[in-house]
Amino acid sequence: MKWLITGEPGSGKTTLILNLIEKLKTEGIKYDGFVTQEIRKNNTRIGFSILDLKYNEKGILASKEQIFQGPKFGAYIINLKDLEEIGVKALERALNESDLIVCDEIGAMEFMSINFKITIEKILRSEKHLLATLHRKYLNYANMVIGEKKLIFLTRENWNRIFNELYNELIKVLKKS
Repeated sequence: MKWLITGEPGSGKTTLILNLIEKLKTEGIKYDGFVTQEIRKNNTRIGFSILDLKYNEKGILASKEQIFQGPKFGAYIINLKDLEEIGVKALERALNESDLIVCDEIGAMEFMSINFKITIEKILRSEKHLLATLHRKYLNYANMVIGEKKLIFLTRENWNRIFNELYNELIKVLKKS
């Protein structure tokens, strides 16, 4: 099963993923992958971090302030080195070792890496369970899913309901696996 969460910026997609996996951990569910989070300075977003969920390795996905060798996306420079050494590596490991692959997010910055694109397409076509956030401009990637999928539109208003429903679904499906 593939659970693909989409929504406007600020709807709580990453928070939802983090809260779900924290609760899944107490159930003994084996998950792996990565999450991204905003980096803020003086209430202004200046970049995004990337965090490996298994080894807690943290890097910079993109920044307005730091200089990396990498492609530009709007005001940001993408740090392909951390994206691939932390994010892609975690996804590949999850594909081989985990019950649940976690990917936050499938979006434009991540697609700057050809290795990310290849890996995520392999995951979408696999039988592995996936919990991912999907940038609203990439909804067509939901069509690549082999097998069951659920596209979830998250808002601040439906966040609590979605959290409870999704947690129950995850437990039901993953405890069966």
